[in-house]
Formats: sequence, C-alpha cells, structure tokens
Amino acid sequence: MSGMTINGFPMFNSTGLTNVDISGLKLPSLITIDSSMLNLPQLTFLRLTSNIEWYKFAENAFENAISIERIELIGSGLQEFPRNLLANITTLRTLRVWNSDTIDFLLNYTFPKLEILEVRYDELQTLDQKFFEKQKSLNNLDARNNPFNCDCDISWTNHVTDNLGWTILGTCTNGNSISDSSNYLNCNQSSFNCFTVTCSSDSVCVNTVNSSFCECVEAGYLFENDTCVDMDECSNSADNNCDQVCTNTNGSYTCSCNIGFTLDSDMSTCSGVNKLASEGILLLFLLLSFLVWQLL
Repeated sequence: MSGMTINGFPMFNSTGLTNVDISGLKLPSLITIDSSMLNLPQLTFLRLTSNIEWYKFAENAFENAISIERIELIGSGLQEFPRNLLANITTLRTLRVWNSDTIDFLLNYTFPKLEILEVRYDELQTLDQKFFEKQKSLNNLDARNNPFNCDCDISWTNHVTDNLGWTILGTCTNGNSISDSSNYLNCNQSSFNCFTVTCSSDSVCVNTVNSSFCECVEAGYLFENDTCVDMDECSNSADNNCDQVCTNTNGSYTCSCNIGFTLDSDMSTCSGVNKLASEGILLLFLLLSFLVWQLL
C-alpha cells in the first residue's frame, strides 16, 4: 500500500497477517496508531516509510503485535515516541529508524534478539555505551549521516569492531569512521567487558578499568553467586544507624528499642526512663537553685 490518499489509517485485524508495508500515504490529518489498528499477533514485519509527519504512535501500539521481528520507520519525520512503545517486544531482530528527531526512547530497552539496528539521519552526536552493552545479540549498527562527536564517550565502538566483530557504519564530524582507533588515542584506558558479561535481570553491569562487576539495581542487596541476595545490615553496626535493636528486612532494616525506652522521631535513636529521670533531676536542681537565689 503506497502513494495513496486515504481518509484514515487502515485497520488490520486479520490474525494471520504477517507482513504490513505502508509507504507514502497521504493522510488528511494526524493519525494516532494504537493497538486496535495493529491487532496482529502473528505480525513479523512492519514498514512505515515516507508518511511524513502524518502519524504518531500510542503507547500501546504494539501491545498485540507480540511476534514482530522487523520494524522499519524510514523517512517518517516522527518526533514523538512513547517511552514504553516497545516495552513488551522480545522478538525484535531488525529495527530501522531514520529521519526522526527523538530516539532517546530506545535507551530504555533491552532487545535480547536484536541483530541489526539502523539509526540514520537522526541528528545523533553520541552513542550510549550502556544501551549497546545490553544488546547481547547485536552485531550490525548503521548510524550513518549523523553528526557524531568522536570523543572518548564512544571509544567503545573501536573495541567492538576489533574484538567482537561488530560492523559499525558512521562518520565523525572530522571525517573519520567512528570506529577508527585514531579518534581515541588520547582517551584514558577503560574497560568494555560489559559487552560480553551477562548479569541477572535484577542487576546491571558496571565497567571499571580492565574489569567489570554486576551491581544490584535495588539498594540493600548484594550480588552473590550470579544473583542478588538481601544484605544483612544488622550484622555490622557500620551498615545501620540503630541506637539499640536492629531487625533485618528484605532490602532494608528497622530499628527498635529495649524495654523502658521509646523510639525517637528519627526512627533510629532511643529515649528511655533513665534519660527522662536525669533530665527531670537536672530541671529540679535548676529550679531550686533559682528559688534560693531569689530568697537571698
């Protein structure tokens, strides 16, 4: 379906449809594509090209397209991508996004099967290393026609082409290829081990110089034996600020007090009978001293 003028975006509800190619449509007004228009559980290929500025995606657009493997959004001038647009897609192998002003939404995702990513003419100046570390199946990145600043932030591109066999296409503003090692001669030594390390789903990989480690996403957990386990803050007084009694909980701890004491508003220190008695005696002493002074 291409080069046509229509009154609205076509509705696809054939459960057996696997390929949809819509190019060069001339729409009379802005169309929002939602899940009702793509109610296609067997869809594997979607191409929307040269439909400049006439459509946008609802956040649930791909909710029913659970088998999609290839998405092409080329020459469509998209300026708005809902942050969770591709959140439920785990089957994607090829993603082509050209001529779009906003593709930061991609940084939220991990595509376990993504092999080919094309982000051309998207006004990119850098490539986020952490995003690409998560794409364990990726081996082909086409980022041509972007004004890249080839600084140390994207020196990882040289590593993955030399050591992991990736194909990366793109040019720096100085004319060099973005994966050319001559761009990064003055960069400090760093580690790119996270490209080959896989952490558990509740942790992230952190690069250090010549090494890397997995770190739990939630506070109060430690990464041990390839998974995140609860940290017992009560086993070491340096890990908690309880005045008297510490009770460990999942991911945290709580403080309480011994009999005769009460927990203060800071939820960590305790005030008790002994303290109150001492303060009362001091107050009484000051009061008596004042009365004696008045009588003299």
